[in-house]
Amino acid sequence: MSLAAIGLVVAAGCTGQRKTETVSGSAPVLGAADAASLVSRHNRRVELLERVFSNGVAEFRWVDGDGKEHFEPQVNVKLWLSLPRTSALRAEKLGEVLLWLGSDARQYWVFDLTGEETSLYLGRHESSGWSEGASPLLIRPLALLDLAGLSRLGEPSAGDGTDMAWDGQRRAWAMVGEGVGGPMVVYLDEVRGLPVRVETLARDGRVVLAADLERYASVPVRGRSSAAYPPIPTLIDIADPEGGVRVKIALDEPDGMADEQPWDRVFDLQRLMGALRPDRIEEEPVE
Repeated sequence: MSLAAIGLVVAAGCTGQRKTETVSGSAPVLGAADAASLVSRHNRRVELLERVFSNGVAEFRWVDGDGKEHFEPQVNVKLWLSLPRTSALRAEKLGEVLLWLGSDARQYWVFDLTGEETSLYLGRHESSGWSEGASPLLIRPLALLDLAGLSRLGEPSAGDGTDMAWDGQRRAWAMVGEGVGGPMVVYLDEVRGLPVRVETLARDGRVVLAADLERYASVPVRGRSSAAYPPIPTLIDIADPEGGVRVKIALDEPDGMADEQPWDRVFDLQRLMGALRPDRIEEEPVE
């Protein structure tokens, strides 16, 4: 299986039942004002992270169809985010581009350049996804935005925090929401209100993928003092519930003022097609 396929299987994932660990009798009291403030702080942080660039590295672990375990370390990545729905991730090793995935407001794409025949996979955000067995390349960049804790949350439905579950193991409040990539559960740390874990869900509530978020770093943005820069996780540890695939992404000094970056080109599908020249183009079936 190619490196690109592995990364995309991770984003598509296998499904498992969501398990939120709660500790009865030890949950702190979360009143209406506290619940609203928790969500508001999260949403304000996301709003300030409107545009972010970062270099980084990734590592991939997976088990293939024959039960053999594989490990691909030290894959260099570049990440461009223009929230809420536009993203680009370039993965390369030894100067060779292996994978380019991205999205705009309407659709997403994946260039798999690892095999003898290079491929481009196209899909719509609102579609139900590639059918099982059609292709291993099932990634949805919007789900990656959710997993990185970069999607807004709706206001608590009851206004009093009763729809937030306390997770005593993580010391965090878990709230179900609708991310840009679909249903999700966000675990907000009780101290800083930052996401420490995000689970993307199937429509029936099963977990598709889970990401643990660590090593928050402040991101320079215009109009804010350095003491008020919004934080972003720089270690994103993604896995499927069965443990068959795992991807770690470590970002290095994310920047919200990277004007020198080619923002007009990295989200331009036609330009990317001309530069990467895939041998084959496959479009996601539309129901």
